[in-house]
Amino acid sequence: MSASGIDRSPAVFGDIRGWIDALRDADELEEIKGEVDWDVELGNIIRMMQGSGDGPAFLFSNIKDYNGPDALCSRIFTGGHASYSRIAMMFGLPPDTPARELVRICRTIFQERIEPRTVKDGPVKENVLTGDDIDLLKFPVPKWNRLDGGRYVLTYAGCVTKDPDTD
Repeated sequence: MSASGIDRSPAVFGDIRGWIDALRDADELEEIKGEVDWDVELGNIIRMMQGSGDGPAFLFSNIKDYNGPDALCSRIFTGGHASYSRIAMMFGLPPDTPARELVRICRTIFQERIEPRTVKDGPVKENVLTGDDIDLLKFPVPKWNRLDGGRYVLTYAGCVTKDPDTD
């Protein structure tokens, strides 16, 4: 039981690769190996397949212009938390946990702070660019919609942060 008093068995995925493996094992992941264009096509595929929110998570592994040997990254993962059952899975809860209960749990566990840890090496440091080498377009950033003004990082993501200077 966590400090919040919520009875859950948090799954330990370790990192995004572990989460992808868990989704694969649960048959919640669709792997797209054919070439997909980062320019609108990828976003269209996701919207069509997600439908009313019951579609799978996706791992695209052959992105146009990013499938050569010099690519820093050649895959895009999306939809890992695009269904209530996957959100429940992330929290180590039964997949049929009601949405209202997930909201209550999120409000509670987001109060449980996790102190940051500085590491010398690891997956988070596999692709490090500094100085003049910094160019986000070296990574397969999609243009999700045809009317978008450009390519956007993390448009379908969830991120919970807190201002360190505010209680």
